[in-house]
Amino acid sequence: MTGNVDFSGDVVFRPPKSNEGLQVHDLIHAGGGLDANSLYCNVLMAHHFAATSAVAVSRDDIVGFVTAYRPPDRDDTLFVWQVGVDGAWRGKAIARRLLLSILDRGSCQSVQYLTATITPTNEASWALFESAAQALNTSLSKAPLFDSEMHFGGRHESETEIKIGPISRPTICKA
Repeated sequence: MTGNVDFSGDVVFRPPKSNEGLQVHDLIHAGGGLDANSLYCNVLMAHHFAATSAVAVSRDDIVGFVTAYRPPDRDDTLFVWQVGVDGAWRGKAIARRLLLSILDRGSCQSVQYLTATITPTNEASWALFESAAQALNTSLSKAPLFDSEMHFGGRHESETEIKIGPISRPTICKA
């Protein structure tokens, strides 16, 4: 997104369409802070995991997204892969509202836990997930998962796994 932004328009939160993988990909590259996946990966995420992912749309522009999926054999868990919000839209709780919109779907009614991995220096993600846990009136736990040297050969920061839950369905509706 470029130019002046009109925040007066409504933002719609909905599942992505496979042809929107390109816009998600471009938003990731414009933001600069997220790990860049291939364009094909972003199209597949929008196609295969639409039921557990979401986009925030304002006037036909994607201004935010969450890609997430259920890990195999963990039907009660939603793993958040990536979260991104256009710079002009940050500070408006778009990311948290995207997460809650996914949890509020019928396809996620059995989800009791929200998990993700976060690098130690990603202050925005730490704030987002702490805010989500607070909105859901539940706890956030954390534990080391992937070590920089052991798993990434020193080419990526270590990743800490966070776990939010258990999640109560009435809490989502009020959050």
